[in-house]
Amino acid sequence: MTRRVKISNQRSAIHPSESALIQVLGEEPAQRVWTTSLARGLLPRKYAEQFPEAEVLCLILDRFVADLVEADSKHSKVGAFKVWCHADWPSEHCQLAMLPMSGSGEAALAEDLIQGAFQGLEIGGRLLVSIPRRSEHWIREILRPFNKQIRVTTCGETLVARIDKRSELKRAKHFWCDVVFRDHGRLIKLQTRPGVFANRKLDQGARQLLNFVELNSQDQRILDIGCGSGAVGLGLALRKPDLHVVAVDSNPRAIDCTQRNFELNKAGALETILNHGSELKLEQPVDLVVANPPYFSNYRIAEIFCELAAANLRPAGRVFFVAKKVHWYEDNFPRWFSNTNFVSRGGYWLISGKNGNK
Repeated sequence: MTRRVKISNQRSAIHPSESALIQVLGEEPAQRVWTTSLARGLLPRKYAEQFPEAEVLCLILDRFVADLVEADSKHSKVGAFKVWCHADWPSEHCQLAMLPMSGSGEAALAEDLIQGAFQGLEIGGRLLVSIPRRSEHWIREILRPFNKQIRVTTCGETLVARIDKRSELKRAKHFWCDVVFRDHGRLIKLQTRPGVFANRKLDQGARQLLNFVELNSQDQRILDIGCGSGAVGLGLALRKPDLHVVAVDSNPRAIDCTQRNFELNKAGALETILNHGSELKLEQPVDLVVANPPYFSNYRIAEIFCELAAANLRPAGRVFFVAKKVHWYEDNFPRWFSNTNFVSRGGYWLISGKNGNK
C-alpha cells in the first residue's frame, strides 16, 4: 500500500537541494544524464534547457507525480526530458547523475537510489548529491565506498557532494528485506524494499485485513488496490489456488515487489497494473475488493480507492477496507456500497460493504 511522496503543486516551487544543483549546471555538461526531482521535474527541465542536445532522464517512483511532471514538460517549449517511472534506474549507462535529497525522507531509499545511480555511471562519470548541511556526515558515509575523494560545495544550508567514478563498486549493498508471516496456518515469505510501504515488516493494517476477509465459493477474481508488497492479495491467493488477483498501485516498486512475492510463493494468477486514478476500468469485473488506503491527503486517496472499487465490482460483489479512523467511512462509504459494516479490531477499523446500491 503505497504512501505517496509529498510534492509541491506549484510549478515555481523549488526545494533548496534542487536549487543547489541547478546553480552548478553550467559546470556539468554531459550527453546522458540521470536525475531525480523534488519540484515537479524542475532540475531535469533546467538541465535540458541549458544543454538541448543532452539525453536527460528523471526517475520518479510514483505514477501520479510522473503524470504531473509529464504534463508540465509538455507545456514547456524547451527543456524536453524523459520521465522514467520504473522500479529502478535503466539498464544502460549515463555520464552524469544528479540527485537532490530532502534529508527528511526514507534514508534506505535515498541510499538505494544513490547506489543505483553510481552503478549506472560510465567509468569517468560524475555523481552529484545535494542535501541539507545537517546530513553531511551521513552523505559522506554513503559515498565513501564509491570513492574516498569527495568534493563538497556549500550553498547556504545545502551542500553538493561530488564524486567521480573510477571503478565499479566492489561490494554493492543489498536493500531487499525478507519478512515471514503466517496466514491460515501457512507460512508466507515476503520480500520488501525501500520506497514501498511497510518495508521490513508486515503492516498491522494488512494483518487485520487478512484476518477479517473470508473467501467464498463465488470469489474468482479479486482486486487489491494499493497492493504495496502484495501481502494481502498474496495471502488470499494462497488460500484459493484458482483465484485471479489484480494488484494495482501507483508505485512501480510496489508492483515489482508484488510480482516477486507471487513468484517466490508460487501463488496463482496475478495481473499487476501501475495506476493512480479512479478511471481504471478492468476488462472483467471482480468479485471482491481489498484496500488499505493511505491516511493523508484528507481522504482524497480513500475516495479514489472507493470509486475504483465500485467501478470494477460485480453486482453484489464484496469490498473490504481497513483504516485507523472510521468517521469518514461512516459518512461516505454508503455513497458507493450497501450493507456497510464497521468492526473495530486491534486498533483498526474493518469496513465492508456490497455493490448493490445502484
